[in-house]
Amino acid sequence: MYAGPEYQLHYKYSAILKITFTTMMFGVGMPILFPIALFSLIVFRLTEMYQIYYMCREPPKYDKVLNNSVIKTLRFAPFFLLFNGYWMLSNKQLISNHHL
Repeated sequence: MYAGPEYQLHYKYSAILKITFTTMMFGVGMPILFPIALFSLIVFRLTEMYQIYYMCREPPKYDKVLNNSVIKTLRFAPFFLLFNGYWMLSNKQLISNHHL
């Protein structure tokens, strides 16, 4: 009754992926996203540590499959930064101030 909710690791990984890929997709066009992402990941880390230590039950034993799949997915984030950043910096319509 007083044990608290179960710790759902897959929701935490999805939040990290969402923050990372959104920042990498649009960070070149809106550089303020990089400090915002850093701040949100720091706050996310601190709240997760608090939840693990004080609120949630002992997390279930996960194997390496989920962790390895997230790391393999995160390897594509720099490519999003490079390709979408190149497009944003080389597109004349995004740079110019003329009415289209």
